[in-house]
Amino acid sequence: FNISRVMIINDNLSAIDQVLGSAGVRVSDWEDAQAFASLTSASGAGPTLLTANTAVFHSRHGNLAASGAAISVASIGVGRASMMKQKTLDGNAANFNPVTLLTGPDKATEAEQLLTAITPAQQSNAVPESIRRLTTVSDANISGNAWYLFADPAIAPTCLYAYLEGYEGPRLASEERFGVQGLAVKLEHDFGVAAIDYRGAYRNPGA
Repeated sequence: FNISRVMIINDNLSAIDQVLGSAGVRVSDWEDAQAFASLTSASGAGPTLLTANTAVFHSRHGNLAASGAAISVASIGVGRASMMKQKTLDGNAANFNPVTLLTGPDKATEAEQLLTAITPAQQSNAVPESIRRLTTVSDANISGNAWYLFADPAIAPTCLYAYLEGYEGPRLASEERFGVQGLAVKLEHDFGVAAIDYRGAYRNPGA
């Protein structure tokens, strides 16, 4: 983008410095948007895996709820059971356990309330310790009621992100062009994200 000489002279509030200084935050937000755009693509089914020629979240994989349900002990229990029943490539039971409960803003409070440690009046209303240990994460790039469970990415990664070797960070450059009163500013960043497996993730359309 171009910054004219008039803009530079009239910038009494150092707005230009603020914009250029926030480049790192903006790049981080952009990376976040790219990752969630991939995860929630195809109406929530996620990107197509090259190895299976099927979307990440699919009934064939056993990691997609048959119908939407609110976040509860029962619905999380169904998702947890589905993840534990996944098979490794050599056919063994994976026994993956979820560690992260991911939601959008509309379900963030509901998720936090479920995981809040309280002493219920009835034992049937108790939230098991295995569920209370989940970490809740919310992101505005997820819309609606859908929620997700993810296993430890060190054990069962679902997505990977990468930078171009030698260009791991954003690059901000400016140039004063002869015959032009002002600056030309350029921001470059090389970033990629892709899904690599389905076994460590579970999706419920929510309710």
